[in-house]
Amino acid sequence: MKSEQPSSLNIVLAVMPNSPFNSSIWRGLAHAFQTLGHRLMVVDSSKCPSPEAFVEKVDLFFAVHGVDVSKEIISAYRAHGAMTGVYLLDEPYEIDRTVQWARHYDYVFSVDQVTVPVHQKHTNAVFLPLAFSDAIFGVEGPKIESEILVLGSAYKAREIYLTALRDHFGTQVTWVGPGWKSFSAVGIHHESYVNPADCARLYRGSKLVINIHRDSTWSHFGELNRSDLTATHLNPRFWEGTACGSLQLVSYRKDLEVFAPEAPYFNDKDGFLELVQQYLYDDESRNRRAQAMVKAISPHTYVSRAKQIVNTLF
Repeated sequence: MKSEQPSSLNIVLAVMPNSPFNSSIWRGLAHAFQTLGHRLMVVDSSKCPSPEAFVEKVDLFFAVHGVDVSKEIISAYRAHGAMTGVYLLDEPYEIDRTVQWARHYDYVFSVDQVTVPVHQKHTNAVFLPLAFSDAIFGVEGPKIESEILVLGSAYKAREIYLTALRDHFGTQVTWVGPGWKSFSAVGIHHESYVNPADCARLYRGSKLVINIHRDSTWSHFGELNRSDLTATHLNPRFWEGTACGSLQLVSYRKDLEVFAPEAPYFNDKDGFLELVQQYLYDDESRNRRAQAMVKAISPHTYVSRAKQIVNTLF
């Protein structure tokens, strides 16, 4: 028998409101929960109110990333009868740390299936891939035009490929995010982080979006993947940029075989440059491949992910 969604839940969504890195994810989930008819209270994860702060009983306490939520807060919501869950966004890069505190939740949702068995030793854990918010990202809407778009932070895993991009196509690149101006003097530069709506404008207007996944053992907080687990998941840019209709050239991750086997991916510098050369000047081929990619990922909205969360927990 097909499971039914609970008609309406009181959900506390704990987020990191000042982080530019996961804004589109928690905003996408917030919109999705509300679209499904649930009542939502969004709170700062570093200043979570106790369950007694709400007039009505909380059915679900759900944290996005969750590193700032104290063990005491999680226990308080569980003691008041709420289900608790956390969406871990930086797996397996931070697995040595997340496995220590995520076990306090009823359920762990990991963006990367490689860490699910690690968390299952301590609590319930399931794979929940990232997605895109169709309220923000889509083919229709305003555009900021560019030839080749590099959007994100500068770090070593990207520079291997982007040095080659700069040397061969530098004048055609639009660099978005802090740190790129010192990396490349040529091209167009936007030195600050941009909000999700502006990301969508940039994605829509670009002929090619460059997406280089980070190294599996690199973390903002140092070496926290000492078991050297190999990341398999697709990052937010894959889902969001693809949904906007531009063609994305993406470094290989195993989940491409599951979700987008037709994606133009690369494993080395020469293969990367060949893809840029192939698709930058062939409008027909580029547009045809981009349209196929939009169709492939169209079911993967945060509404579908929110349904999975609720069905799993209730």
